[in-house]
Amino acid sequence: MKLRSGRGLSPPSAMKRRPATAVEQRSDARRRRGIGGGRGSVARAWSGNFTFEDKSSAINQNTGVNERLTEMIMKWYSPGQKLAVAKPEYKTIIEERLKVPFWHDANVMELMWGIQYCMPILVPREKSQLTELDCFPVSQGLQKVLSRYGCNDIKPEMVNERIVATASALFECDSVEKRHSKALRFVGRLMKRVSGINTDDWSLLKIAIALKRIWWRPEPCDSCETISSLENAKLVINAEEYEIDLRKEACWE
Repeated sequence: MKLRSGRGLSPPSAMKRRPATAVEQRSDARRRRGIGGGRGSVARAWSGNFTFEDKSSAINQNTGVNERLTEMIMKWYSPGQKLAVAKPEYKTIIEERLKVPFWHDANVMELMWGIQYCMPILVPREKSQLTELDCFPVSQGLQKVLSRYGCNDIKPEMVNERIVATASALFECDSVEKRHSKALRFVGRLMKRVSGINTDDWSLLKIAIALKRIWWRPEPCDSCETISSLENAKLVINAEEYEIDLRKEACWE
């Protein structure tokens, strides 16, 4: 959502996009090439025939790290990075033999848990599944998201891909709301000044719905947030005045 200042109201500074720094530009370029993390590096590493029929021969305490795994690690490792590994014993073995820093803690286990659930998408050939022990207790993040919506009694065996996908969608919605909160509060203040509608106790979702009503006819909506017919009429009547402060096309986005 992009806003234009007007009539003494200033859009939040968060709406102004600053130019990327040189470091950020290099980092973005690395991500596009699939280097240093993200789906690109996972897919590219596996598509490079770095698969192991016998994982015990790839890394173990007695023989260390075999040649093929060493080649893969050194190919995708960049100085200054810490590579995530799911098992503490792997961290010890690789750091001792290759002198490459690895990272293993609760955050890494969260990451590995998520990757395991996404494995059919990231690497279709990989058939491994999370064990029942690993399903729910490992993901503290999932627990927090579900508890935020009152789901506190979910047992490990109840967790499946649908629950994970739903929690992911809810988390994304929360993130979008947080990202646009300042802009939407600005719109709420604008509605109060232009249309005399007090939005102080409105949720951000309700403000967003009202914003759409200014220029577009109401659509069927499952949301519990509703706009009264009187409020809707006020918004429509003052539509031209809102164009002084808001970009119609940007609000639709």
